[in-house]
Amino acid sequence: MKRRIVVLPALGVALEEAVAASSTFAAALDTKNGRVVEQRTAALATLMVLIDKLRSAEPSEDTRALGVVSQAVV
Repeated sequence: MKRRIVVLPALGVALEEAVAASSTFAAALDTKNGRVVEQRTAALATLMVLIDKLRSAEPSEDTRALGVVSQAVV
């Protein structure tokens, strides 16, 4: 994904936080009798922030050169 869009600082932070929360959630799922409600909630919240940031992301120059950009984005 990082190759296809311009990653501004706020988007980069949102991406890192979503990956970290998702990893924590996945690790909790792997534990015996794991309590995952908090981890699931945190992962979902960070993914929602990431999705919101991605709505305004601009395609990278490489993506534009490939023509992989819809007219609505340009």
